[in-house]
Amino acid sequence: MNRSYAEKFIKKQFNQLRKNIPRSFSLKNWDAIHDFRVALKRIVSILKFIKQHDLKKNINSLYKVTKLNVLYDTGGELREIQINRRILKTYRNRFNYPFLAFSRFLRKKEKIAGRKLKRSRVKFSFRKCRKFESQLIRTIREIPERKMLSLVDHFISGRISEIEFLILDHHVESKLHRIRKLIKSIKYMLEMSGLEKRSYGTLNFTIDKITLLEDHIGHWHDLFIFQEEIVFFREWLEKRGRSDLEVDLLVHVVQKDYEKQFQDTVQHIYTDFDIPKRSEIMQ
Repeated sequence: MNRSYAEKFIKKQFNQLRKNIPRSFSLKNWDAIHDFRVALKRIVSILKFIKQHDLKKNINSLYKVTKLNVLYDTGGELREIQINRRILKTYRNRFNYPFLAFSRFLRKKEKIAGRKLKRSRVKFSFRKCRKFESQLIRTIREIPERKMLSLVDHFISGRISEIEFLILDHHVESKLHRIRKLIKSIKYMLEMSGLEKRSYGTLNFTIDKITLLEDHIGHWHDLFIFQEEIVFFREWLEKRGRSDLEVDLLVHVVQKDYEKQFQDTVQHIYTDFDIPKRSEIMQ
């Protein structure tokens, strides 16, 4: 494995941060918020890789000093609302209903989340971020080339074992978000290592295959968040003695769509991870 490839990968993620954090000042620029959070996810995955092997014990504190963790959290809050607005648009087109009350509710939440993100950007330091980037690169350079691939394999194998354990849990639905994070982490390690494909026991991974699985779980997660939001909104209306027939319809339809998406998602995970009891999908 070429260690310099990992260095280039790290630099690319920080370049994405520098490019998209300023662009995210506009609430209309949904792509910028998405792109800087994806870059951060890749950076955090590398950080976990480094910490797992005790390569630099103080590097986590350096990450927190940059306030990247705060930026990630507030960006995530805004991103979820924007995804909810996008999903609502598909239901508006599907039923030709405006869903006005829920739409206004989401727009108001988006403005509040936007203000939170703006405050977190003020605390963020590009100077400290550059120091953090340099530290990550120096740490990667300290790993002998002959040892790098075995460390990556060990990191990925541990995540595969955890996924296989979680998917057999009787309450797998509550574990899907964790499974999603683990799958992303595997993908990012393959990307960092420049590995288009890699085998672990009977499992054969390619970047394309794992991206498809990641996208499938992502669709589940988006619908899960949307369903929570619309149910919360209906309860919010009921507490105020109000009702909305359009919202009642949406809750009913989303619940059915969600159940189907959940079943399909779990089946995909069973198939891709070669789990024997693929037919026993338990909620």
